Amino acid sequence: MRKIIAISAFAFLFTGLSYMAPSHMVGTSYVSTAYAQEQSGLFNISLGASEAAVVATLGEPNRKDLSPLGYTWFIYNSDPSKYVQIGIADGKVVDMYSNAPQAQIGGVGVGTSQADFRKAFTVANSVTFSHLNAKLTLQNQSSRILVNQNNQAYVFYVDRANDNKISAIRVIEPQKLMQSRLYSSRISYYGSKAPNFSAPSLNAEQQVAVAEANEKQVFDLLNVARSRNGLPPLTWNESAAQVARSHSKDMKENNFFGSMSPTTGKDSSARLNDANIAFDRAAEFISGGTGSAIDTYENMIGNSSNRNTILEKEFTTLGVGAFANYYTKLFVTPSNFGNVEEPSTVPGTDTGVGTGSGTGTTPEANSGIGNGASSGSGNSNGNSNGNSTGSGVDLNTGSDTGVETKSTLFNLSIGAMEEDVVKQLGSPARMEPSGLGYTWWIYNSNPSTYVQIGIQDGKVVDVYSNGSQAQVGKIGIGSGEEILRETFSITNEVKFAYKGSNIVVQNQRENTLMVKDNVAYIFYLDKHDNYKVTGIRIMEPFKMLQGQNYAFSYSYRGAKPDFTAPTLSEAENKAVAEAFEKQVFDLANVIRVRNGLPLFTWNEEAAVVGRGHSKDMKDNNFFAHMSPTTGKSVGGRLKDASVNYRLAGENLATGMNSAIVAHEGWMNSLGHRKNMLNKDFATLGVGVVLDYYTQVFVTPFNNRF
Repeated sequence: MRKIIAISAFAFLFTGLSYMAPSHMVGTSYVSTAYAQEQSGLFNISLGASEAAVVATLGEPNRKDLSPLGYTWFIYNSDPSKYVQIGIADGKVVDMYSNAPQAQIGGVGVGTSQADFRKAFTVANSVTFSHLNAKLTLQNQSSRILVNQNNQAYVFYVDRANDNKISAIRVIEPQKLMQSRLYSSRISYYGSKAPNFSAPSLNAEQQVAVAEANEKQVFDLLNVARSRNGLPPLTWNESAAQVARSHSKDMKENNFFGSMSPTTGKDSSARLNDANIAFDRAAEFISGGTGSAIDTYENMIGNSSNRNTILEKEFTTLGVGAFANYYTKLFVTPSNFGNVEEPSTVPGTDTGVGTGSGTGTTPEANSGIGNGASSGSGNSNGNSNGNSTGSGVDLNTGSDTGVETKSTLFNLSIGAMEEDVVKQLGSPARMEPSGLGYTWWIYNSNPSTYVQIGIQDGKVVDVYSNGSQAQVGKIGIGSGEEILRETFSITNEVKFAYKGSNIVVQNQRENTLMVKDNVAYIFYLDKHDNYKVTGIRIMEPFKMLQGQNYAFSYSYRGAKPDFTAPTLSEAENKAVAEAFEKQVFDLANVIRVRNGLPLFTWNEEAAVVGRGHSKDMKDNNFFAHMSPTTGKSVGGRLKDASVNYRLAGENLATGMNSAIVAHEGWMNSLGHRKNMLNKDFATLGVGVVLDYYTQVFVTPFNNRF
């Protein structure tokens, strides 16, 4: 049985803000003035306009939400390019906000550069408003530029992750702005009664309504940002939202702020696991101290790391959970969303008897993939049984126009002598046990010519490469499946004779097999890249059968053939596991170079964590990111090992008899592939125990993306 599973857990990337300290701006003007002459409104709506005028201009809102400041938000979200929130109190407009591309006021719109913005408005370090008997002086901020226009507050949100362009616009009454507590302020007044700018008190029912409204608004705002960047909208994920709400409530009630809950000992991965949410990819962001959805969104989009996740095209759903002023956002791509996983490679066993006929019976399993904060699972079992007879001739038919009698990989053919290898490639960088009785010679100095050569009894028995220059006949890395089938005779059943036995192997699309002249050719196809060739392997048929990568049956005359793999001692198993760890690392780096990404650096601390989890899975007979023995997933394990990280991820596999098979399986699974090709991951540690594999991806805090 072989399974693969992936997780990508993100450390929280920004902390909450309770009361904004002044963020002084460089400037020479200390007078709050503006020179824009256009109408002081958004989408032809001005402060003070009547509710009836709003409806006459924009139509009935799609939704009416309660704001934390006691007024009602009219939400217009049918067209992301015109998204707008209109705050209505006592039948009049008191607040307006939009992050939509068509939002514009005073000649400044979303996407306007700082230079053009400052041509339209004068920016001051402090901004003064009048309200009733008070003079209000607010300290400006570089991320929320405040301007006084006719005693109306204009707030221009700045996208710090996008050249400080204007990312959103808000027009709000000074009183409501003071209640929002977005800016440090100084108040002077005349008369005996001091003005009151405290926010209204909300009862329990109203607090719940505000939280629900904020959840929906965060969802809307993030989808507007995705639309502005040409990305598909996220779908609301209520299951993820329930998980998020529980964590926000936990943080509030137990007075902590973090992804790891001290009350449950669980992180986001464990919470999604507990909720039985299966996924390919997921990420969690938390924030606290921000009372509104607008502030929460603007804090997220202004952070480059957060922005990358928000704008990741592979995410498909979002759940938001708000409780008081704590927010949890869970981006989730459910398992098999838009992609039905096909059965993976299948081990083979035999029940042959000595009368000249035999069958091979093989169970197969394919686990769903999990990522971010949980794991998915799904098993498919199938048997491949059959009898065949033959006279000892090659039963594979068809013309193999692209294969020479001795096809080679980097000018090496099966049966070549050890000295030929040294003459052709030089001495290997490493020599490692394979687990099948031969020794891997590893050539990894150049990722484009990376190759593993299997040597047994002084001869080549196995050759594999995923390097960009690998080629057999006319077929190389990147060749299309159509060319492969035009060049080689590919059949659903691969039939060949081997030392008195007639073998029938069930072919697989992702691991296309052909046997000719006692050489097995395996072309690993990338189903996420139009089934192009992504790896090539040539090997002795006997070694291919020992590897148990395919279901097969056979018939024989005389002595029963033995296709079982060698039995290894504990020390031999450990040596093989150590070899596989290094090979998994090498193969991941080759694929990153092919995709124009920087190389991973080996992370021994992460490898220790990975080995510990692989051992835990083996010893306690489970396969998941969340350990039932410790109650922890990758985030908790890294924390226990004092491994600080800015970004972390985990891939798992089991049932794979080699690093090659594990790597190719991960690359054909979307969640695992995304982890290996994530440009923001900097280091990799691999832990292997028997046939349990754990990849741990870590980007330390001191690493800049």
